[in-house]
Amino acid sequence: MARAAIAALIVALCACSTNPPPAEITSWAGTTPHLEVVGMVNGEALSISLTDAAASDPTTLHCLRRYEVPIVNGKRVDARGRLFEFVVSALVTVAGEQRLLALDVNQHDTQSDAPGTSVTIVPRDDEHPPPSADAWFDWQWRQPASLQLTYEAAALEGTFAVGEHTGAPDAGGLVVPAGEGAIGGFLTAQWSVVDKVTLSFTAACTEDTVEEILY
Repeated sequence: MARAAIAALIVALCACSTNPPPAEITSWAGTTPHLEVVGMVNGEALSISLTDAAASDPTTLHCLRRYEVPIVNGKRVDARGRLFEFVVSALVTVAGEQRLLALDVNQHDTQSDAPGTSVTIVPRDDEHPPPSADAWFDWQWRQPASLQLTYEAAALEGTFAVGEHTGAPDAGGLVVPAGEGAIGGFLTAQWSVVDKVTLSFTAACTEDTVEEILY
């Protein structure tokens, strides 16, 4: 997750919503900015809710889009590029402790998916990227002040139902400009028999990165 994106969240350390989260999450909650999480991660029970003003504040809840674009004969060819990752970042409070949460959907081009597309989450293997219809999903905790990574785990299984991926690409036809568009959907992820979550989110996309690949 980009350090600039994480740092931007720190200015809103007290902006978390106090709305009670739902007892159960069974579907995407829609286009209004939000983050709802229920489940258990690393043996810790979670019940997280960001809605209303907190969720609409991009310093509290936002997404980062990551693209890769080939360089062919010295020229960038956006038509052959793709979105390969997005990260939803949020300031949340768990057990009285404020944390930075990063939800990372990796190695899948959700920008090309129609709403309602179901993406299968598979175990992460850095030596072997997943098939194009599948994705990896990582959960991260960070310290708000130092940005230190305190926990990270790749899910073994799950699904991501695409709710929306909005925003018009720039003149190159691929990259949606930073500050435009949003990503939303419903996700389930499981690490063990007891460690599993369901979540719904919609987050404005405030940052892009583009990785250029030489051919």
